[in-house]
Amino acid sequence: MKKGVKPGLISIIAIALVALLSSVVIACTETPTEPYDPFSFRSSYAELKGYSDGIMPGNTYEFDLTIRNDTEEQWQGQYCIFLVDQNSVVLKLGGDIFNLSPQGILTRKVQMAVPEDFEEGAYGLSLVVPDRGASVTTIHVGKDNYEAAVPWPDVTSCPE
Repeated sequence: MKKGVKPGLISIIAIALVALLSSVVIACTETPTEPYDPFSFRSSYAELKGYSDGIMPGNTYEFDLTIRNDTEEQWQGQYCIFLVDQNSVVLKLGGDIFNLSPQGILTRKVQMAVPEDFEEGAYGLSLVVPDRGASVTTIHVGKDNYEAAVPWPDVTSCPE
């Protein structure tokens, strides 16, 4: 009688090889970079919070916006959020008209969908509240992109 490998053993070896190859493929696949380096910029009337680094093209990120009416008067206003490069607005993120009662608060989640073909680099994340002010913070799009901030355009109105 010939000695050979048992059929059950062949199945176990085949399963083990498939599992090993699968784990190698998974280990070699790059996982998406999570955003990091939280920021928060505040003024007397607004706050915008989110992450400034690790923003990758083809992904969507979220910022938290709060606008406060610290006066005793009704406030009808507008806000807009967008990215600028050295010359102009490159990506509109959102905006709205609001009507806040005295001491009222508006909160919003603002989504930033970064197009797949968006150029990596440093950008100015701008929050504009016309007739109240504007704030800009630098964010970095791309993996390990620490490009220095540049003077951003002075945008004081919402882009059309």
